[in-house]
Amino acid sequence: MALEDKVETGTLGWITVIGSVILLLVILAVETIFAIADRSMTQRRVLDNPNTEIREYKAAQAASISGYAKDGDNVRIPIERAMELVVEEHKPK
Repeated sequence: MALEDKVETGTLGWITVIGSVILLLVILAVETIFAIADRSMTQRRVLDNPNTEIREYKAAQAASISGYAKDGDNVRIPIERAMELVVEEHKPK
């Protein structure tokens, strides 16, 4: 006497659906964890430690707008003084 294999398709279907949902949730959770880790790593590497070239560039720019200089036909004056001159120039008389 042979035993019959009875496959319960309803149960198998539910196991497949539940397994698929669990797998999807695990994938989304892992993706979220990696995205958060990537953002915090970027924050630490880039934003918290600005490049020395950027610092030097910003310092040079700040120096160029805060002092007097003459380059050929061009004359530079501090930005505060330039703003004062523009305001005086546009005052109603």
